[in-house]
Amino acid sequence: MLAARHQPSLVRTALTMTTQAIPLRPAERSRSRAFDYIGLARAHVLAGDLDAADSAAATAIDIAGGVASTRLADRMAELDAELSALGSDPAAQQVRDRLRLFL
Repeated sequence: MLAARHQPSLVRTALTMTTQAIPLRPAERSRSRAFDYIGLARAHVLAGDLDAADSAAATAIDIAGGVASTRLADRMAELDAELSALGSDPAAQQVRDRLRLFL
């Protein structure tokens, strides 16, 4: 995912790989699953698909609700910062509102 931020041609690869990896993560690995969905949301932001980013962020928040983790909160704050760069875009604001309720 980090590489996709620096090389936009890798965004589709990041989306594909993350989407394929998510079902392979054991259900009991809640924190890791939440990280997966945060990464997916961030990749969707890079791809310009804010509706999909909102869906992935909502799933991450649902999973993270039962997990106490500073690192998860940090990653969600990073996603919020990335969305803030989109200004007043209503779709970006929707995701940010959801993240702020969690944070």
